[in-house]
Amino acid sequence: MILKTEGDLQKRAIRWARFAIWVMVIGAILSSMAAVLTDTRIYDRMLAFPELTLLIVMPVVSVILTLLMHFLCGVLPLPDDKLAWMPFAIAVCIFVLGFVGLVYSFYPFIIPGQLQIVDAAAAPASLMVILVGAVIVLPFLIGYTLVAYHVFRGKARDLSYD
Repeated sequence: MILKTEGDLQKRAIRWARFAIWVMVIGAILSSMAAVLTDTRIYDRMLAFPELTLLIVMPVVSVILTLLMHFLCGVLPLPDDKLAWMPFAIAVCIFVLGFVGLVYSFYPFIIPGQLQIVDAAAAPASLMVILVGAVIVLPFLIGYTLVAYHVFRGKARDLSYD
């Protein structure tokens, strides 16, 4: 919303983002703790020595991005909307890091300790039907998305009947 609004609404969106980033941090910490404490396999995988040295990068980068978002929201809005795109980019990066960590902790299971990805996959013939359907439908979906983004480009403005 910060990128697509201006004026008072943009300032409100900045305040919301500054608050929401910390709510997200609390949720990420709680979900990470729950995963590690409830599944010994995840605990062993996440906190074992060689993996820990590589995996520590993700939370460190997430903390740096969170602090950057917090301080950036403290100085926004800037003239000419400079850096208005950055909160969105930071949020995307934080969520991607979170999902990479989640995938790493659960892999190769879909349901921890119960169902592996290989066992959950459909028959090859069914997957081929899905692939053909996706190849046919995906270009239309991408085209529609591009048209919608083009039509709704720019900033939202106050409603006026003048």
